[in-house]
Amino acid sequence: MRPILTSTALKTGALAVAAFALLSPLAGGPPAGGLSGTLGGPQAAKIQMVFIEKATGTFPATSGVVIDQKNIKYTPHLSAVVAGSTVQFKTSDAQLHNIYLWQEGETLTNTAMPPGSPLVSVKLDNPGPVRITCVVHKEMRAWILVLQNPYFAEVKEGKFAIPALPPGKYNVKVWGEKLDDAGLAKTFPLEVKAGGVSDFAIKL
Repeated sequence: MRPILTSTALKTGALAVAAFALLSPLAGGPPAGGLSGTLGGPQAAKIQMVFIEKATGTFPATSGVVIDQKNIKYTPHLSAVVAGSTVQFKTSDAQLHNIYLWQEGETLTNTAMPPGSPLVSVKLDNPGPVRITCVVHKEMRAWILVLQNPYFAEVKEGKFAIPALPPGKYNVKVWGEKLDDAGLAKTFPLEVKAGGVSDFAIKL
C-alpha cells in the first residue's frame, strides 16, 4: 500500500512507506533513513507538500484514496498518490454534485453525482497536479498531486517528515496551489545517508 498523506490518513501513510521499504529490493542494502525538516522564506506559508522529484525503482499504485463531497466541500482538500493509482469519489450531500477533474488542460472526467450515487473511480496515470472542481458549486475545489514515487509529505505547521527514504542523492521539490511558477520549478539537492537527514531547511 502506498502512503496517502492527507489530513485524514497521514499516520497510515507513514506506516505504509515504512512497510514498503522493508519489502523492497533495497531492504537488503543500506538501511533506509528518512528526511525531516522545516520551511522558511516569504513563500513558506504557501507550501502544502514536499516530495522527492524522482527515485530509483518501480512503485505500486496508492490504494484506498476516497474523496468525499460533504457540506459542499471536497474532503480531503489535498491528496497525493503514485502515478497509476485509482482515486474514488463519493457523495455524502443531499445536493447534486459534479466531479470535474482536469490536468494540464485535459479533462479526466466530468461526471454528475446525484445524492446516493455509487462510488466513481478515476485512474491517474500521469505525474502532475490534478485540479478538482464542481460544475454545480463553483466554490468546491480540491487537488490531487500525482507523483513518480511514494516519498512525499504534507506540510504541518511549517514542518515535514518523509520516513524510510533510501540512501542516495535526490532533488526535493515543493508544491502549493498558491505558489508561483518559480517556486514550483525550484529544486533542493539532497543526499541521504544511512540514518537519514534531519533539520533539512527549505527556504523559498
